[in-house]
Amino acid sequence: NMANKIKNSNLDADIVTGATALSEAANTADTVLISDTSASGALKKITVANLTAQVGAGLTKSNSTIALDIDGTAALNEGAAESDTILVFDASSSTIKKMTQKNLDFN
Repeated sequence: NMANKIKNSNLDADIVTGATALSEAANTADTVLISDTSASGALKKITVANLTAQVGAGLTKSNSTIALDIDGTAALNEGAAESDTILVFDASSSTIKKMTQKNLDFN
């Protein structure tokens, strides 16, 4: 009976936020249900491929993994402010970390 059909307007955003988390990387063809805050929390669907399609300058995408290429980002052609956040590749741990310009050691 179509009168008993559950519709998008009958769902609350906690249908997403209250669900069990996926424990592995999502497949690019998987569909994700999101609460679109720019549309008053309306529920919408999007594929993982579309979710990660526009990763931006200095970022690359392979399947559902987004990687940062520091050399591929735009250069700052002026001094950084003390409160600016800077990404640093820590060679000792092979991880990307953040720090503020104020914490740089120029010794």
